[in-house]
Amino acid sequence: MKISCLRVKNFRALRDVEIPLSQFTCLVGENNAGKSTVLRALDLFLTGGKIEEADRFDPAEPVRIEVRLEGIDERDLARIGDVRRERIAAELVDGALRLVRIFPVSGKASLKLVKLMPRELRFHSSTIEQNLKGKTRGELLAHVQKTYPELADRFQGTVSQATVREVIQEYVRLLPGEAKEWGDDELPVPESSIAQFLPEPIFIPAVKDLASDVKTADRSPFGKLLGLLLEDIKGEFGETEKLFHDLQLKLTRVDGEDHRLPQVRDVEAAVRKHLRQSFPQVSVALEIPPPELRTVLSSARFKVDDGVEGDFETKGDGLKRALVFSILRTYVEQQQKRSGSDGQPQREDTRPWLLLFEEPELYLHPKAQNQLVEALGKVAERHAVVITTHSPAFLDSEKTKTFVKLVKRYELEEHEKPFTQARAVDLTGIGEKDLFQVICYENNEAAFFSDVVLLVEGDVDHLVISHLAKTLNPVWDFKRRPVEIVRMEGKKNVRRYRDFFSRFDIRVAVLVDLDAIVDGFELLGAGEVAADLRKQLMKEIETACEASQKAGQPAESNREQQQRQALREPLEPGVGELKRQLIERLRAKRIFVLERGEIEDYYMPHISGKKDKREKVAAAYKFREKATSREAVLKLLFPDGDPPDRCEFDEIFEALFSWSGLPLE
Repeated sequence: MKISCLRVKNFRALRDVEIPLSQFTCLVGENNAGKSTVLRALDLFLTGGKIEEADRFDPAEPVRIEVRLEGIDERDLARIGDVRRERIAAELVDGALRLVRIFPVSGKASLKLVKLMPRELRFHSSTIEQNLKGKTRGELLAHVQKTYPELADRFQGTVSQATVREVIQEYVRLLPGEAKEWGDDELPVPESSIAQFLPEPIFIPAVKDLASDVKTADRSPFGKLLGLLLEDIKGEFGETEKLFHDLQLKLTRVDGEDHRLPQVRDVEAAVRKHLRQSFPQVSVALEIPPPELRTVLSSARFKVDDGVEGDFETKGDGLKRALVFSILRTYVEQQQKRSGSDGQPQREDTRPWLLLFEEPELYLHPKAQNQLVEALGKVAERHAVVITTHSPAFLDSEKTKTFVKLVKRYELEEHEKPFTQARAVDLTGIGEKDLFQVICYENNEAAFFSDVVLLVEGDVDHLVISHLAKTLNPVWDFKRRPVEIVRMEGKKNVRRYRDFFSRFDIRVAVLVDLDAIVDGFELLGAGEVAADLRKQLMKEIETACEASQKAGQPAESNREQQQRQALREPLEPGVGELKRQLIERLRAKRIFVLERGEIEDYYMPHISGKKDKREKVAAAYKFREKATSREAVLKLLFPDGDPPDRCEFDEIFEALFSWSGLPLE
């Protein structure tokens, strides 16, 4: 069994978010995007817990946390008591089940079944039970014939509640699809019965203060983690498990049967007697949870001697995280040994774990982060893993099955609150070579944390553009905004990089040299209108080149060079006007073409002549040193005469940064 989908409504910034889950899911995105809230929602669904009023996106609405469980088989159902197992099995649809935990505005949270239900309220199971409650056999037939007239001919003579219920349920089962809708129904079993059926969460937060989370009690995250490590020891205690079962029979009722010790029953009876003196209609039952072997194992402790011997929870956060990492690696080694030389399959767990790990890479150096990816990947072979991360080490298509990027949206109507949106990242269809070339550390970072990516051709563009932007306007700061510059090493890679980043729901802008209009224009993805403009422009340029050749200009062998020169410094009015129209059209699609040619044409040869790449980079740094203010930049860009108030780059950066959705303040 696995949780394949999570849907959260009205919890913190998760106004309405649906997230696919797999055995190993990574949640990525900027800080405050909602990643930790997703982990908290999963934990709340499985454990119940409480939420505060401030946790509601809309204070007047309930919080809903819904999951879809798939691949449910007999081993999963076996964790439910014999009497109630069939009731859950009857609700499965293709081995799947949908459950929702609802936190109402007032009142207690409840776990419900999400299913296709009749549109008419009178056919809901809760309404049926209400209609049957308290009815005598004599009253029952008349009431049913009045409430369910379409079923009147199916009842003959004396009827029982069981008969009525069975007839109505069969009628509901045969209703056509249009007569049903998805709705919340009561669980067919008590919530306590379904607890063992669901995965048990181990929620390890990003540890601002680990003190409460590393206590080795069975219910604490660290105690559960130790339980995961020691789980296979349970197989060596068959007789002890039997003793625990016998102890349970002596302490509490099991499946409706009472084999408890007389002393236990006497205590219960005495308490009931005294209670009924004040409340005659009230009954009370005593339940004594017996110890479980997993509870005993999970109470294990680690003593740490780092010069001062003490309990684990007294040590620093870095050491605590390192020990958590060590436990995971030890678990992996144990599983590898267990499935090693003897070829025997690993022992099936009686209840699956769900490891919820917030920023597991904290305090780990890059090599250790790679080891962590391997360890969590092995854990995910038996237990589901959901993590939040800022580390590119997790972008591993073999280990991580699902990536989900969370983004906080701010482009809102008046009085609206920012909310989180989720985008499942699909990396299928990208070849291994492309993944290796595109997914480097820098590009991982851009994919994880950016809303907009600006693709530039090389190092010089990156150096100059990033400095120009924040110097012309401090708001246009790539370090402060969710806009990232990515070097694509030539315009030939535009399509590949755009495809990669679009999978992370990132808007992709492109900045290229002017010669992209002459050579490689089809790679830009500019659209049909721009392609038609470019065709007209090239026709005008070709006419201008032919005229120049007749006038004794360079020969046909240099035609491409002639075309580029005619584009850089158009002498014909038609060329200049079509160039302007095309650049404006491209700019509207966030494809920015430098009007003068290359980035160096905006400050060289005033700083130095164009030479090799190394000297171009040195010249770019010299430009940055001189471009210390907006006024200085404009003078460098327009060295002859008075510079204008605005330049081409104002138009580019305004269009680029407004695209991020954040207000330009």
